[in-house]
Amino acid sequence: MGRILRKVRTAAIACALVLSIAFTAALAPGAASASVVNGTATFDYPEVGMLLHGSNPWNSGMTCSGTLIACRSFLTAAHCVCPWDGEQCQGAGAPYKGLYSVYLQGAGVYRAESVRVNPGYSYPVGDLAVVTLDRPVEGIVPAAMLGVTPAVGSAAVVVGYGRTDGAASDFGIKRMGDVTTVGCELGDDNGNVCWNFDGSASNTCHGDSGGPLFVDQGDGPRLAGVTSGGTQFDCGPGDHSFDTSVAAW
Repeated sequence: MGRILRKVRTAAIACALVLSIAFTAALAPGAASASVVNGTATFDYPEVGMLLHGSNPWNSGMTCSGTLIACRSFLTAAHCVCPWDGEQCQGAGAPYKGLYSVYLQGAGVYRAESVRVNPGYSYPVGDLAVVTLDRPVEGIVPAAMLGVTPAVGSAAVVVGYGRTDGAASDFGIKRMGDVTTVGCELGDDNGNVCWNFDGSASNTCHGDSGGPLFVDQGDGPRLAGVTSGGTQFDCGPGDHSFDTSVAAW
């Protein structure tokens, strides 16, 4: 199978304020659990946020998810901010900071001070970028990082604000779900973490790009991967999904 089947998992939707209201309503007492794909709506993982696109952060479209990894550093996918390869998004070609902001549950909206793309990015390899925020985030502990690519067969948790299938319009609710890593196909094993979706566990979908894959090796959840894409546009059964290992950068 060729590159044409590698579907990125970005999205473009309504403003952050509306999304946060929808998220709160979804978790109200008596509300049904939202079903990432086959996931559960959650207030956990406050370090996981949304990357917003637009010059006005209160009237922006969500493009991706991401994770706070330091007080002012938000890790997301390179393809969320760079339409070309990493070399072309350096220096004068770097993403324009004025187009991006980050929403974090319980902390609010932060403007981007700079956006740095992995110079080795060439989709789907090295799909990582860091947004430096305009001020430190208080009250949220940044995610701990896993220094190695998790082994095949590792239990993991994916988190993101994306939709529950390729046709749904339920972006903007933070969901979590379980996956188990497998060997990567399609030549995506160059620093990637993969899993297969058969409909029984969970999966990532549009809007989850840049979001985290957490692995617990006995010392608590650690960030191991960043959502990049999959082989099925509808994110349904038969999808071979892949993240970029954070150990790759």
